[in-house]
Amino acid sequence: MIEYLGPIASVLFISGAVSQAFKCYKDGHARDISHGLIWPLLVGFVFMGIHVLRTVGWDTPLMMSFILQAASISIIAKYKLKERSKRTQKFLR
Repeated sequence: MIEYLGPIASVLFISGAVSQAFKCYKDGHARDISHGLIWPLLVGFVFMGIHVLRTVGWDTPLMMSFILQAASISIIAKYKLKERSKRTQKFLR
């Protein structure tokens, strides 16, 4: 049973990160998300990916999880740093 905790946690992390990244993309901004959440998460995912590579090696499901999470947090960080212009936002809706 304990061996299923990692994949379950990974799916939960991914679902949260992807849904928030989609919301930021749709809204064109990340005003309601603090820098205190974005940057530690992004750095943590990168560090954990490096740690797993050095200790476990390439574990495809685990590494794909880290890559997808880091990509999602990067999208959120992009919209936190630079909001989409109003003109582009009207075009996308």
